[in-house]
Amino acid sequence: MTNIEQLYSKYHSMVFHIAMAVLKSKAEADDVVQDIFAFKLPKVLDKSPDLKDKEYGRMLTAIAKNAAIDQYRKNKRFTSLDDKLIQIEYPSTHDDLYLIIDKLDENEKILVTWKYLWNLTWEELAEKTNSSVGGSRKKVSKICKKLFLLYGGTDNETKR
Repeated sequence: MTNIEQLYSKYHSMVFHIAMAVLKSKAEADDVVQDIFAFKLPKVLDKSPDLKDKEYGRMLTAIAKNAAIDQYRKNKRFTSLDDKLIQIEYPSTHDDLYLIIDKLDENEKILVTWKYLWNLTWEELAEKTNSSVGGSRKKVSKICKKLFLLYGGTDNETKR
């Protein structure tokens, strides 16, 4: 069986370029590379330990392409709601904004404040909440939908 470090040194740039071509973001492409070599590749190697050397490149190409497309779809799903929130007429002052956010539950207020007022990254938000990046995105997405509905939007407008 080939060592993961050897596969990383041989194929990481190929995996990165595949992810970069799909995602167009260095940070997200780096995340995909890390996810593949830290989590996905060990699982695949455990299931098929008898792979030949030339099969690793094809396997990693397929894994990289699929992982990058999955990440792209996740981004698209979360971005569409953020775009809808941008279309809402925003309060004129920070005081008005805090009054509107005050209608949320305590935990929801904290998450929205951290993400949109303090501009924390998804990674920082996940670290502060002891959850995954995807979990943090999902929580904030639900809160944004709730805010959208509080602003008078309809539930049909939050779905795409």
